[in-house]
Amino acid sequence: MKRIMVTGAALLAASLTLHAQQGYYVAPGWGLGSWQAVGATGTPDESSGSKILLQDNGWAEIRPEIASTSVKLRYNIPPVDGLKGVPNESYFGYEMRVQGRDNGPAARVIITIKALKWGGDGVVRILGQMDSDRFAPGTDIFWGGGTKLRDEGGIMMHFRPYHNVYWAEVQLIKTAPEGRPGIQAIGIVIDEP
Repeated sequence: MKRIMVTGAALLAASLTLHAQQGYYVAPGWGLGSWQAVGATGTPDESSGSKILLQDNGWAEIRPEIASTSVKLRYNIPPVDGLKGVPNESYFGYEMRVQGRDNGPAARVIITIKALKWGGDGVVRILGQMDSDRFAPGTDIFWGGGTKLRDEGGIMMHFRPYHNVYWAEVQLIKTAPEGRPGIQAIGIVIDEP
C-alpha cells in the first residue's frame, strides 16, 4: 500500500486553479455564507478621517460637534464562498441589506455597491443603491433590504472576482446640527424563495 502525502500548499494551488477556471476566485477558509461588514470597519476617504466617529457598538457616524458635512466610507467586498453563485434557479439573485440611522431631514445615508472590471476601461459600474430618504421620514434606525444587485446580465446571480473588483461605498450626509446619519451594518445575501 502506497501512501500519498499532499501538502496544504498543493491543495490550495489545486483549489485556486479550479476556481480560476470556473471564473471566480475563492480561497478556502475565507468564510461561508453571504458578505457582511460592521459599519465601524469602513475605510474613510482622504477628507473624511477626522470627521468620522467609529463606535464600539459597530456604528460609524459623523462626529456630533460637526454641524454640516458629507463623508464617505468604503468597504472591500472580498471573494467569499457565499458570493460565488446562487445554488440554483429557484433563488432570486443577490440583494443588499443595511442597518443605518437617518433621524430626519438633516440626515441622509446613501449606500452603493460598485464594480470595476480588471483590465477594463476604468468605468465604475453601480450594481445597486439604497437611499435612507426612501424610508419613513424621521425614522431613527432603519433596516433596508430587498435592493437587488444588477450587472450587465440583469439580476446578479454570481460575483466574478476573477474579472471584477467589488466594494461598497457609504455616504453619510449631515446638513444641520441635529442630523445623526450613521451606518451599523451592511451586507449582501442571496435572496431565497
